Amino acid sequence: MDNSSNANLPRDVAGTDPTSPIKTWGIIGTLFMAFYLYVIYQWVTAPYFGPTELAPGVEVPINFKIGVWVVTIGMGLVWLYLIWTQIIKPIRQTGQPNTLGLLGIAFFMMIFWDPAMNWIQVGCVYNPYAPNLGFLSAEIPGWLSINGHRLPEPLLTWAGGYPGFLLWMTFGGLAAMRFMKARFPNINNVALSACGIFAAMVVDLVLESLLIRFSGIYAYPGAIRSLSLWGGH
Repeated sequence: MDNSSNANLPRDVAGTDPTSPIKTWGIIGTLFMAFYLYVIYQWVTAPYFGPTELAPGVEVPINFKIGVWVVTIGMGLVWLYLIWTQIIKPIRQTGQPNTLGLLGIAFFMMIFWDPAMNWIQVGCVYNPYAPNLGFLSAEIPGWLSINGHRLPEPLLTWAGGYPGFLLWMTFGGLAAMRFMKARFPNINNVALSACGIFAAMVVDLVLESLLIRFSGIYAYPGAIRSLSLWGGH
């Protein structure tokens, strides 16, 4: 059989092997998972592994107590709903999760990197009232912020809150892109993507503002107050 005619066929980034991108990303994902497991092992075997508690005499306002548990339980239920509708049901119907389900899994894994802004010095703090076991990411090699292991990262809250909130940001971005595409059919992909990113940022601004102001789960004391909403409060 003459294969010379195949030489002129167009090729994509996969080259001659269409499974090449899958293998490449599989290797990258395996390396990241190995790194995650190493950091988790260092965390759970550390002598200081355990919850960071409130200082004696510090009382959390009742509205923040309610807010912490509303977010922890509410977002956990949202994430469970999304797991069912975006991962389990699609797998049962088609044999694989849909794109939003895969994004949800990716967002869940991003909890690991959420407090990276504290790498050198503390810019974000969490409320110790939320259930915590100290700070996982402080075991990342090269972490520099002082007493980083005591940052009370609310992993139980973030387990549902992180994928739940980020997927809602995704929904907002997609809705904006559909609106712009219907309104301006000739819009190019760069402008369309920019509209989606901006819409997701607006959704994030609203959701994070509600979290900070009404649940008190976390705050950004390291932010520049003159450029912040409610700076110093």
